[in-house]
Amino acid sequence: MQQGDKVKRPISAPARSRGRPRAFDREAALDSALRQFWTRGFEGTSIADLTDTLGINPPSLYAAFGSKEELFREALDLYVRDYGLPLERALVEEKTVRDVVKRLLRAAAHLFPAGATPGGCVISSGTLSCAPDNRSVADVVAATRGLMETMLEKRIAAGKAKGEIPRDAVPATLARYIATVISGMSVQARDGADEAALMAVAEVALAAWPSRASGSPAKRARRKPRRT
Repeated sequence: MQQGDKVKRPISAPARSRGRPRAFDREAALDSALRQFWTRGFEGTSIADLTDTLGINPPSLYAAFGSKEELFREALDLYVRDYGLPLERALVEEKTVRDVVKRLLRAAAHLFPAGATPGGCVISSGTLSCAPDNRSVADVVAATRGLMETMLEKRIAAGKAKGEIPRDAVPATLARYIATVISGMSVQARDGADEAALMAVAEVALAAWPSRASGSPAKRARRKPRRT
């Protein structure tokens, strides 16, 4: 984990007020709503769950956030900004595409285990199963995943042009591969995998990353062994 990357911090629900009501803290309420969506997913979180956690009634919730869907969208933005993987920073700060991938995988291993946060990744698991009525919510999350994958693909393509990976490597496939590994790490974290277990997965994925000299698996298989 590199200095400056995001670290896990607790998402605390706002304390219930007693006696005289205090002013509504919208940012704290959004943080608490994120925790509910993170734990239960969009469909698993009811309006009653949200109003109970936020300490407000339904009319106040709708007045503050518009709807459950709009609240989820804001919570998703908060997650990407404060708790998600450091993709944009990695793209700017790392010198090679392998270093970008290494930073993302190791950050996932550090951030995903449950503890200070509910565990896993909201982008990976927040809308895994959505009814047709909630398709628009799932589409928003899918678009977020797609944007991140596209950003990584472009960096991989740039690395390929510089000779960082073999000429026959396909940037879109490699970006999808890393996204798939990260999604799997999220599921493993939700099932209880700790940081050490996820870090081991990250290292295996890094070991499979194509180097400049490695070529494709098919080419490696065709190479003749050296005579001794």
